[in-house]
Amino acid sequence: MTDIVMEEMVNTEMEAVSEGQFENLVDDYQYDRPKRGQIIDGKVIRIYDDMILVDIGAKRDAIIPKNDLNKLDASFLENISIGDHVPVYIFFTGAGDDDLLVSLDKGLTLEDWDQAQEHLKDNSLVEIQVAGYNGGGLLVEFNRLEGFIPNSHLTAIPRGSSPQKKDNIKSKMIGTSLQAKILEVDQKRGRLLFSERNAYQELRQRRLDQLEKGQVLLGRVVNIVDFGAFIDLDGIDGLIHISELAWERVDHPSELLSIGDQVEVEVMDIDVERERVSLSRKPLLPNPWEQLLEQYKVGDLVEGEVTNVRDFGAFVQIEEGVVGLVHVSEIGFTGSGNPKEVVKPGDKILARIIEIDPEKERLSMSMQRVTYEEQMTWMVKNFDGSEQEQDFSAMQATLKHAVEEETPTKVSPPELTQETRVDETLSEEASSPQEPSGESLQEFSEELQAEETASPETST
Repeated sequence: MTDIVMEEMVNTEMEAVSEGQFENLVDDYQYDRPKRGQIIDGKVIRIYDDMILVDIGAKRDAIIPKNDLNKLDASFLENISIGDHVPVYIFFTGAGDDDLLVSLDKGLTLEDWDQAQEHLKDNSLVEIQVAGYNGGGLLVEFNRLEGFIPNSHLTAIPRGSSPQKKDNIKSKMIGTSLQAKILEVDQKRGRLLFSERNAYQELRQRRLDQLEKGQVLLGRVVNIVDFGAFIDLDGIDGLIHISELAWERVDHPSELLSIGDQVEVEVMDIDVERERVSLSRKPLLPNPWEQLLEQYKVGDLVEGEVTNVRDFGAFVQIEEGVVGLVHVSEIGFTGSGNPKEVVKPGDKILARIIEIDPEKERLSMSMQRVTYEEQMTWMVKNFDGSEQEQDFSAMQATLKHAVEEETPTKVSPPELTQETRVDETLSEEASSPQEPSGESLQEFSEELQAEETASPETST
């Protein structure tokens, strides 16, 4: 009785095991069989000289044959390792003992077409390599796909360029990388079009959005014009106006910069709508106005050079980058009251500082407040040569006459001749309330001529 019970228990357990194993076998057999034309993710499990075995989830391993591997770059194959996942294309499923064959080359190619379609849908940027060119544009490579950029979608080619100029530009681009956007994807026709111009516009807008006033950036000089220099700031050009190149006067930007130079600049203003960026070098250079109070004070005599003359006065530079104003009321010359008739750019003058405001970069000076003795001492030190001595004599006579008449000291520039000073003095006396007679004017003129004849040291 016991033996019968034991036998029944063993038979029951065996039946249970058999049923479980059978269910497992059924589950294992029910899987999605690979179909021709599918792209499946495969895991590299063996690498041989003439083939690669990959696991694609089937009952047997798939083979990437040698003729397919020969289509791939040697560098790509060298980087494949066991455990890597690669896309493979099923082109022969096999039957019975036949091998399951897949193509890695076609799998990668079809994956590239899928990526291109996604980039077109997302309107995203892609990086492409320039492989060649023809009359219509550039031949480019996107992974394993060949594409094309029409001439009209290249920013490097100006509109209206001659065919020869276009070819010269394109030939220099071979081997370079470009950022581009996809215009068209047609896998059936093998057509893939790109636009470098569209990508440039997006990158430029991004760069504009990243810029902020006050930023200090390193850029490259790409063009120099009379009014300033254009600087490339990683995809967007900014302008340093000639007035912002240095604190001192700059006649032409080429005095300081050359095309290709690396230059540090500060962003002064950004006009996003007009896509304009204003730059400056001055904030990054030593400011001479900050040192002005250490060198000068109100009342000091300074020598300067006239840089510009306007109706309201003359601008005078006393240091590199420091230009002050002698107002028309402080010029102190006899004449019509027009500063342009008194001084001109390039004249050397002596003036007295009457106001200093470094914060506003304002310096006020006066020629009229220079005394006769100070002016004479300065002229003796600074003028030599026969022509300058003649000018010196004319100025000395005018100053002496001004002192004797107790009028404000008035200094004539070296460029004005003695005859001019006589005419101006006669004109001034003629317009005074006590108008002298014609005879007295004639006598005054004769006296001045007699003084000149009697003073051989002042003659030419």
